Amino acid sequence: MHTRIFQAISTFLSASMNMANSRTKTFPLGMPLPSIMDSLKRHGECISVISFNLLAPLYVRPIDKRTGKVQPFAAFEWVKDDSLLEWPLRKSRLLDALRTCRAQVICVQELQLERSNSDQQASFQIPTWLSPMVEKCGYEAILPPSDQLELIAERNVRVLDADVAVTCAVLVQSKHWNIVTESRDHKKDDTASTVNSNTCVSVCLENKENATIDPIVVTSVHLDATDEQKRIRQLSKCFERANFLLHSAIKSKEQQQQQQKHASNNDEKKSTIVPLTAIIAGDMNAEFQRGSCMHSILQNKRPSNDDDTQKACAEALRLSSLSSPTPKQLEEWKELQIEASQLLDDYCVSLDRVDTGATRCAYSHDEDNKDNDDDVSVPAMESWKLDHILYTTSRLTPLARWSTLESDDESSSIGLPSQNCPSDHLPIAAVFELLPKNVQLDPSTKKETLYQIVQLSITHQKALENIDMIMEAKQKAILKQLADTKGDDIPEQTVSKKKKLKKRPPPQEIIDLIREKRALIKDLKHQQQCEREQLVKNFSQLQRLVVQEHFGMSWKEWAKSGS
Repeated sequence: MHTRIFQAISTFLSASMNMANSRTKTFPLGMPLPSIMDSLKRHGECISVISFNLLAPLYVRPIDKRTGKVQPFAAFEWVKDDSLLEWPLRKSRLLDALRTCRAQVICVQELQLERSNSDQQASFQIPTWLSPMVEKCGYEAILPPSDQLELIAERNVRVLDADVAVTCAVLVQSKHWNIVTESRDHKKDDTASTVNSNTCVSVCLENKENATIDPIVVTSVHLDATDEQKRIRQLSKCFERANFLLHSAIKSKEQQQQQQKHASNNDEKKSTIVPLTAIIAGDMNAEFQRGSCMHSILQNKRPSNDDDTQKACAEALRLSSLSSPTPKQLEEWKELQIEASQLLDDYCVSLDRVDTGATRCAYSHDEDNKDNDDDVSVPAMESWKLDHILYTTSRLTPLARWSTLESDDESSSIGLPSQNCPSDHLPIAAVFELLPKNVQLDPSTKKETLYQIVQLSITHQKALENIDMIMEAKQKAILKQLADTKGDDIPEQTVSKKKKLKKRPPPQEIIDLIREKRALIKDLKHQQQCEREQLVKNFSQLQRLVVQEHFGMSWKEWAKSGS
């Protein structure tokens, strides 16, 4: 009964979230986010987030040592006024844009760092031009660890002959948010997937003013520009990192409570089941169009048909308009779609996208798309939705966003950077309402959930044991029958002086029995796996977290193995 009630509540909340983007209000690009929040007259707590690809000066018309030329994507052939690309002017305009937005959290990409001094052994730090954000505006900067920065610096020396690190970063307004430090135990468990890198920087935050708000993980990302599979894998690592930080925050809080606790030993331990609340913002180099694998990640995705899939596959492979994907390419694409759709299963969350528009405008990548003027072939200008803000839907509702290129006719016609934007990407911003812990798994539902999974496990174990008993009885009967029938005619095993005991193969009847047992167990385990999967599919996300907490593995792993 409790399960059905909770499931109904979860369904209602999910349906409510489906309408969230349609209710998101649009405000002018660059409008200070506190002013937007005031105009909303919102209820409850909010978080404001901006994402901005800054266009690192290193990436403006550099000579690639591998080719001796400037790569086409870095040539900025559409920019007619070269002063728009000059770094002294751009960095001043970038600082002004970041400072005046007054966002609580700022996610940046292509931030070019500086060594703390001229020594190549000196560590990287935020550039001088950005330091006012920390020193005067109350932000704290989160960067990848130094070893990750050195890796990208080595690459830049090798390819672009410049000893600089270019990275993602997160700036957090310390007035509103505490940055949760990782527990010592979790630091020992760091792996490549759970460490910040130059393309994925995450931070776990706790609201300073409202303890009823769950911790939230915010990530700044810069996904691969050419490979959809790499983008999916990068997002997977983002969620692995976010989940790692959340559990580290929970662990740290438990350690603090244990140190401060002076109550009796009879106090019941409280549940630590906390759903992941996350925002991922950045340059994702994907448009999330129907048929794409990135589109498959979203909760409220529009249905895709075969034409959508074929078109998205062709665009990802950068095929010409006269070419189509091969059957093998389409098959691999559909397999990646399935992988993407299951990406968040282990984390028991649903993901959606703030409905921002186009953020980049430049010459078209399509060689077939040309504006022909007599004998001169001029590439057409084209706009893309490359920058996005993704969010988990259980605790976040988007209330407002900035407008994008749809409201900037000048930039749409001449490309970026422009007089209106000092980068080749527009910044995007959103305001979210942070929902309190108003829907929790009540003790009776948790108890019922545990009862169901434990009872199913017991039933399955008994079924396997029953096969063992039946097969053992059959084996005894066969051996007895063989002994009665053959008697002394059964050949003895012989031992030579130089050779060990020759192991005689079992009778054919026993071989057949072993094969029968293996087939029965295989079929039974498959049936039991389907039963576990069906049970968990009927659970809410919080109930799935109970499964993971109880067995110490993801619910998918439990459904597959049963142990």
